[in-house]
Amino acid sequence: MEFLSPDTIGKRVQKSVLAFKNFFRYQKLEKWKEDLQEILNYPLSKYTEDLELRLLDMYLHLTKPIEATHLIDVREITHIGGHIKNRF
Repeated sequence: MEFLSPDTIGKRVQKSVLAFKNFFRYQKLEKWKEDLQEILNYPLSKYTEDLELRLLDMYLHLTKPIEATHLIDVREITHIGGHIKNRF
């Protein structure tokens, strides 16, 4: 297991926080909800030629917070020695 200095860990935490800030800077929560609903309805719609989904942009903006959440989760549940922390 690699040793991570406090500076390295701090930078990773900052990048994780930045991923969430960029996610909501791209568009507000209500717009995210509308767009995701539109994506779910798209395959069932008769009027697909009128929709502009920007799927690649949405994919890129969705994956970064997911990756950041994973990194936070891994740091939270794993001890430095690689052993799972006792949560009780």
